[in-house]
Amino acid sequence: MLKSVAIQSGASLVLLSQGLTASGQSLPAPVAISAVLVQPQDTNPFPMIEEQLHKQYPEYIGFEVYGDTLYLAVNSTDPAVRLQILRAVQAGHNSFLQVLGARPGQVRFLQGSGVKYLAAADDALNHIRGRTFSQFASRLERVVVGLQHPSQRDEAEAVFRAAGVPLDAVVIFTLPPRALPTGPALNAPLAAKLSLPGTVRQGKTLPISLLVRNTGSSVVAFEYGACDFHMEVRRVATKRKEIVLPVPSMEVCLTIGYQATFEPGQTKALASAQWTVETMDWKKLPPGEYELRATFGPLLGVGSDQGQPYLLPAPVKFKVLRR
Repeated sequence: MLKSVAIQSGASLVLLSQGLTASGQSLPAPVAISAVLVQPQDTNPFPMIEEQLHKQYPEYIGFEVYGDTLYLAVNSTDPAVRLQILRAVQAGHNSFLQVLGARPGQVRFLQGSGVKYLAAADDALNHIRGRTFSQFASRLERVVVGLQHPSQRDEAEAVFRAAGVPLDAVVIFTLPPRALPTGPALNAPLAAKLSLPGTVRQGKTLPISLLVRNTGSSVVAFEYGACDFHMEVRRVATKRKEIVLPVPSMEVCLTIGYQATFEPGQTKALASAQWTVETMDWKKLPPGEYELRATFGPLLGVGSDQGQPYLLPAPVKFKVLRR
């Protein structure tokens, strides 16, 4: 289920599979104040209800929720049987489905079991780019894979086909990209700006840093998370500045908290990234002018009456040149 997809990695690997490595760590590295690896949660807190469902409906295999979709695995193609099972699951797990974020009417039925393909599907996972979440042998009796962006689905499907795994024996889910956070801006004497080269050639890497300076006369201290540096890239020449690198819907990251302290007049690189100048589905960008936008936060411990604040540096333009 999507409520806990931060898995399997640390801050230095955030967005790695889309060609972007990012780090939310200060230079020098801040003090880690906590480190919790979030694992997928048990989607069956009510085993007695599940036991009753299996007794009443022998065709019922299991359910999971990913995104806002309820996935139901059954051993029947009869629409009437499927509808009965759906209504029974919804009635028995009504409050829990709401907690998981299942949208009424957003249901996908899966036919039969994919158990005999589990080994091959698990091997194929090692070749899936853009993977941010995977669950082996779920209650759907399938391997489940979450991707950063919908454009990565075609490649993932091709990997499973090449491994001899039918697509109905796996679940691949994606979510729309997130919007870049818009604030509120930090109400503190910190000036943030993006630092990057003005040009980069196709196939090369664009280094990006978020520089932060304490412009006040007092010490500024706050806490932040390992996945708090978010960025998007837009193509300037297109209508409404088309987003060519969106903020992923899911990120691979440990839930880690850091502390940052800025002395008066002190400047630090609070976050950094390396982008390989390609789209989410690994296509090279055409030459032209682009704009990088980014935010950092939310920040804990520094004031804002409107909620946890963000650092909001000004956008920066750069040009992509031919190889």
